[in-house]
Amino acid sequence: MKTERKVALSILGGIIILAASFGIKSLLASQAEGPAQRGSRPARGVIVSSAKLDTLPYQIQVYGQAKAYNRVELFAEVTGVLQPTQIPYLEGESFRKGQTLLRIEDSEARASLMSQRSNYINTLTQVLPDIKLDYPEIYPEWESYLLSIDVNASTPAPPTISNPQARILLTARGVISAYHALQSAEERLSKHNISAPFDGVVTQSSIRPGTLVRVGQPLGTFIDPTSFEVEVTIIPEYLRLVNIGDRVELQAEGMDGTIIAYVKRVNAQIDPSTQSMKLYLGINASESELTIQEGMYLKGHLNAVDMYDVVPLPRRLVNTRPYEGGSETHYIWRVNKADSTAYSMNVSVVGSYGDMLLIEGIEADGWYISEVAPGLLEDTKVNVTLQ
Repeated sequence: MKTERKVALSILGGIIILAASFGIKSLLASQAEGPAQRGSRPARGVIVSSAKLDTLPYQIQVYGQAKAYNRVELFAEVTGVLQPTQIPYLEGESFRKGQTLLRIEDSEARASLMSQRSNYINTLTQVLPDIKLDYPEIYPEWESYLLSIDVNASTPAPPTISNPQARILLTARGVISAYHALQSAEERLSKHNISAPFDGVVTQSSIRPGTLVRVGQPLGTFIDPTSFEVEVTIIPEYLRLVNIGDRVELQAEGMDGTIIAYVKRVNAQIDPSTQSMKLYLGINASESELTIQEGMYLKGHLNAVDMYDVVPLPRRLVNTRPYEGGSETHYIWRVNKADSTAYSMNVSVVGSYGDMLLIEGIEADGWYISEVAPGLLEDTKVNVTLQ
């Protein structure tokens, strides 16, 4: 009985030893094969396209608001009550050059002017006898000048004084200072009457007759409705494509017809916040099919130029990454035809229209990944589907 038990235990021990040996062997084999299995994962599938280089016409898109080239913001330089005028100073009213836009009550200023003019005449009257006695050669001219002064009209300039001694006399007797005080009073009175500086129309009126006007108070806006400008922005790289005098066709949102404009000038400064430059397009209303209004939103294209050896790509396929000097560079994902590995390549963006970018730097028939590939790494093996 004991012998049979020993045999059974021996057989069981042998089975355990064989099982352990087999387990250890399997574990070692799995460890040895692990890297090979990981390395044999299926390659990532990507869709690629073959680059077709082309020569494409490119137009620089621009947009902005029309603003009157001749535009005046009116402010009061004197104080007084606003008076009614023949043509009311209201939005939409048109005025010819020289017509009165605004008239501010001027009785006090007019009285002051009359006082200054009388004082000037009195000063001249007192000094004339001395001129006749000491400088008889200039007396007839000054007497004629005194008689020409009208109390109710603008005072003419005094005769030229070529004799230094006569100048000293007139200065010492207060003639020169009295004339300048009179000039100041006349200038102040003229500020009570604001005239149209050119043919135009009132686009903003912020005052009504009977209102007290104070110095520095804004009175409104007056523009010339026949000449407009549009301020647009472009990136500096496009400046080489633009010339002064270039013709631009503009359209207004929701309106049929073309507005003709020309490049008038270019701001030499780059806006530091947007890294763009400003262009100013001049519009002559007589050349346009539409009636242009102040503030009208306009858009159009600068003249087309040919872009050579470019490939149009959707914006979503063009990425950016840091570059030397803190700037950024554009890149796309390519596939090496020889070993089907993905890699990134820097490219140049030379233009854009809508959702497409014009790309330089891709060789003809080279493969580029034509779908967004998140998480893709350099030298990743890929399975290619040519689109």
